[in-house]
Amino acid sequence: ISYSLEYSEQSLQEKSVEAGVNLDSINSKYRKGHSKRYRTAMGWYEVGKKYSVMNRDPEAIYALLKARELFTDTLSTEYVSTMDLLGKHYNNRGLYDDAIGTYSVTRRLYEQMGDKVMVATTDFNIGVAYFGKRDYAMSKNIFENLLNNSDIDAVSRNSCYLYLAHIENGFFGKDAGERELELVNTYLSGCKNEESKVPGYALKGIALYYLHQNTTRSEERRVGKECRS
Repeated sequence: ISYSLEYSEQSLQEKSVEAGVNLDSINSKYRKGHSKRYRTAMGWYEVGKKYSVMNRDPEAIYALLKARELFTDTLSTEYVSTMDLLGKHYNNRGLYDDAIGTYSVTRRLYEQMGDKVMVATTDFNIGVAYFGKRDYAMSKNIFENLLNNSDIDAVSRNSCYLYLAHIENGFFGKDAGERELELVNTYLSGCKNEESKVPGYALKGIALYYLHQNTTRSEERRVGKECRS
């Protein structure tokens, strides 16, 4: 997808007005000690953040790519944040290979910065991208490793159980079992509010249905075998 083509005629000034970003304020804040290139990069970065908040993925990606091209310090907070947000919006758009590639760069940057918490968070995001790509083996490996990682935040760690439960039954398949229910129940017990429990309850209901179906079929086969003998 070429975002530069779609917005090639729109300047930073035009996009900042649409996004509600005050470029004069940015230029004034960074006039001393910073180049015009840096101020332009910050303008695109702030525009990208605004579009991110508005969940406007194509516009956010376009602005963030513009910022990425202009930032020269790859260990600056703004550059790393730009990469992080790019990964998020690539994921949102189903561009999973782009998300994985971007997050992999972001992960290396967090490692260089010594930020173990964000390294773990980025691993989680990479796992989500592999899940979206339906590479369940890779996704499962990442989520299982995160359960043993003390640096992962509580919400992301708990979400690992839900993703693993999805993977366990083949993504709403019919091979549900006790392991899947165990994962779902662990997820539900770690939820802090009722809203976050909804996807867990949905998966649990499906898992119980298939588990009941499998148990019924097994019983029917057992009874049929006894009758034939």
